[in-house]
Amino acid sequence: MLPLVPLALFLLEWLLCFFFGMQLFGDTAMHRLGELTVCVMLWMGWVRLASVAFSFAMASRLNSPPTRQRVLPRLKTIAFETGAAFIAFSFLIPLKWLFAPRLKQTPPPGATIILLVHGLISNSGIWWLFARRMRRLHQALIDSVDLGPPFQSIDLAADTLDRKLRELEALKPSRIILIGHSMGGLVARACLQKHPCALVEQMFTIGTPHRGSLSALVLPLTNLIQMRPSSDWLKHLAGVEAVYAGRPVPTTSIYSRHDNLVVPFENGVLEGSVAVESAGVGHLSLLFDAKICRDLAHRIG
Repeated sequence: MLPLVPLALFLLEWLLCFFFGMQLFGDTAMHRLGELTVCVMLWMGWVRLASVAFSFAMASRLNSPPTRQRVLPRLKTIAFETGAAFIAFSFLIPLKWLFAPRLKQTPPPGATIILLVHGLISNSGIWWLFARRMRRLHQALIDSVDLGPPFQSIDLAADTLDRKLRELEALKPSRIILIGHSMGGLVARACLQKHPCALVEQMFTIGTPHRGSLSALVLPLTNLIQMRPSSDWLKHLAGVEAVYAGRPVPTTSIYSRHDNLVVPFENGVLEGSVAVESAGVGHLSLLFDAKICRDLAHRIG
């Protein structure tokens, strides 16, 4: 099934860009489709660049003290995040059926399975490049899960993750490694608290707002309300930490000092976890950073 919400947003974006392009070219538009397409692509790029630059500016101001970068490194961070956003929202997410990493074979008994859990307004397609790199770096088999409607309660997404874990349990792997990006890390924590799974040996979170994010204040939607700093939901999640199936699951928090969506950036660290800091990497860029992928593969062991 196609991811309807991201696909609809993608098509709406293209239609709006073509509308403005038609206004620009007037009656000659249909005879100059090549030029019109180039203009649409450039327009989409500028829109994404402006929105990403604005998010970095707000994040820098809201962090205390403000996170500063020199001009050239800051421009590089913004450019890389803009490129990551373009690839993610124009290709990987709308075309999930083509890019989502899936188990390519029935795993032999005793195999290690890495399960990838996406974040907000996303789906399993977002993991395409990350999964390709991980397959080159580690012998584990890689699978991903789609959590369903983008603005549902995190608890409902956790139930979806639990059903996926039960499917993987039936394949009798020796262990399962959970990797969650952004909200996906909260989904993984909530899932393991509600539905203990003895096969989950390690958990890694990447850019996850463990103590909430000020960017979640933008809209009064269910999972955004849950991700606001000091929300009742986050307090409950922290209060029921962290024994799963009778033992703690070793957790590593990978976060960026220059995350443009987890604000303040320190909220990307789960108390009691191993904290791994990056710098000069935006929120989506964390999944496209080769160094982070190599370090994570090494830590899985």
